[in-house]
Amino acid sequence: MSGDKAKEAAGPGLDSQLQAQIGRKLKGMYDSYLNEPMPDHLVSLLEKLDAKSRSVSADDGGKGNE
Repeated sequence: MSGDKAKEAAGPGLDSQLQAQIGRKLKGMYDSYLNEPMPDHLVSLLEKLDAKSRSVSADDGGKGNE
């Protein structure tokens, strides 16, 4: 198949250069959020969930959710 026909056969989509550009823009937008500290109330909630998960695992003999 020629290049155009191969693209048509693969279906609709974005070309790789456009995908890369979108990826760079999204990464730039969200990197600042990833570097911010997590709020104390979320850390506390995660610690409670982790403790609950450990107690449930201990109660079922460490089998998990099988």
